[in-house]
Amino acid sequence: MNAIWNPQRLSIYPKIVFTFLIVVIPVFAVSLIINQSAAGNMREEIRGAMQSNVHFYLSSFQAEMNRIEALQREYLFDDDFQKISNMAHFMPVLDRTNAFLRIEKKLELLKNSNLYVNEASVDVPLIGKIIHSTRYDETPMPREKVDALSRKTRSPLIRWDDRLYLSSAYPESDDDEVAPVFLIAVELSERQINDSLDQIAGMEGSGAALLADDGSWIVDGGAKSGLDEALAAELPSFAYDSSGRGQAKIKLEGTSYLITYERSQALGAILLLYYPERQILNPLNVYKVLMWVLSAFSLAVIVGFSYWLYRIIHRPLRQLVRAFRRVEHGDLGVNVHYRKFDEFRYLYNQFNTMVNRLRVLIHEVYEQQIRNQRAELKQLQSQINPHFLYNSFYALYRMAKAEDLGNVVKMTQHLSKYYHFLTRTGMDEVSLEKEIDHAKSYVEIQMIRFQGQIEVIWQAVPEDCKTIAVPRMILQPLIENAFQYGLEERKDNGRLHIVFEREKDCLIIDIEDNGNNLTDRKLSELKSLMLTEDFTETTGIINVHKRLRLRFGESGGLCLARGDSGGLRVTLHIPYRKEG
Repeated sequence: MNAIWNPQRLSIYPKIVFTFLIVVIPVFAVSLIINQSAAGNMREEIRGAMQSNVHFYLSSFQAEMNRIEALQREYLFDDDFQKISNMAHFMPVLDRTNAFLRIEKKLELLKNSNLYVNEASVDVPLIGKIIHSTRYDETPMPREKVDALSRKTRSPLIRWDDRLYLSSAYPESDDDEVAPVFLIAVELSERQINDSLDQIAGMEGSGAALLADDGSWIVDGGAKSGLDEALAAELPSFAYDSSGRGQAKIKLEGTSYLITYERSQALGAILLLYYPERQILNPLNVYKVLMWVLSAFSLAVIVGFSYWLYRIIHRPLRQLVRAFRRVEHGDLGVNVHYRKFDEFRYLYNQFNTMVNRLRVLIHEVYEQQIRNQRAELKQLQSQINPHFLYNSFYALYRMAKAEDLGNVVKMTQHLSKYYHFLTRTGMDEVSLEKEIDHAKSYVEIQMIRFQGQIEVIWQAVPEDCKTIAVPRMILQPLIENAFQYGLEERKDNGRLHIVFEREKDCLIIDIEDNGNNLTDRKLSELKSLMLTEDFTETTGIINVHKRLRLRFGESGGLCLARGDSGGLRVTLHIPYRKEG
């Protein structure tokens, strides 16, 4: 037994394991108990708050809908509505015109009296017109729409043509075959409903949804993709208490959501509020005091453990680190000695062997590394392939077929400049001004293809930066990426902004698009590829990043982020060296 526990004979590994077990097990046990208790309390508090939010919003929303219905019922028996719908052809022109104006004002009052109203109108089949709050249509409302809006349903909210309506018909009838004399239709603003639903969530990853209790329509308040379908699918399994409320939990894409819901019998709708369960369990502020006590205890244990660890491990490690630092500064004549017989003796011997081998191989390895870097740079440049060649020639073919000779001339000129830049020289670097000219040729080709759907804004380049030597083809691949993945699917209002700024000893180039296809997951994947060193991707963004790193070292390269307009922002960092 004495031999086993002798510090001189016991190896370092069981010492470390034994010490960590003493520290970690009690801390882990106490933390587990605290977190379990806090999680339960926090979950109940959040559920109570969710129920209050749902009830308050649903009551407010129902009150607003009741106000709209009350105005509609008042207008059903209004003299102007009755006369226009029954006696319009017998009224004098002046009286009919004045009646139209009064009806428009009443509809405008209905529209402006409620935040959720997008438009108010009345369909009068007798005169074949639809009167709106500020105008009227000469064509009557389609019969299918009239039937849908005048049909009595369990919910006063009716979905038609992807729009949500509150409607009232005169006279009210249970016979669907009887056409109404006139129909008051109020189109609700789903944007305002969405905004108000977003406001009641109040937590990242949370949201709210208003949906029919039969699942026929849903206003999701910006729910994440797939969640609204999951909510609608769960409707039949929802359980309600006597007040029409309930709670449930669903799991989507590995994330658990706590759901609080309440049914409105008057609206025939259900309001749901959901929070990601993981987000709820994070802030355990109730237990801060207890965690401080636990932290103080852990600190005391760590201090004692660190001192003991210093005695048995830190001293030999410190000597080894000093030797490594000497090697780091170029001293390859260092040798270290260790008298004891534990694992450090093996490390010291291997360190001495390594230094001896480094002295033999250093020159050969250094020269080989430089040759490899140059070869890799050449390979990366040669792999840049303008894959839009087919699209450009196809666009040229279509313009020629349409006899659009002006654009044919422009396209061929820009294609000529584009490929002349690629083939005229084998130089690794060009001036920034020439690189920008090449990128502009590519942009002009794309602008012809997209025919005004995309706006490209070039900010002026600082005069003293135009002669900076940069690797060839660092701007065009990034602009191509913006067109291909950010702007190609936009039908209009596409925008690409290219900014040049000088910051001390570095030139900053920002390339930002307003594409709407960039997801957080894709952005995270791109950033991960930028951080790794052993990647094999050699095109596009990664290609440019690696070439800038090879050329300028750690001070050069790319940074990726989401831009102010929602698209991808690529920032190039080019160390500035003033020519001459």
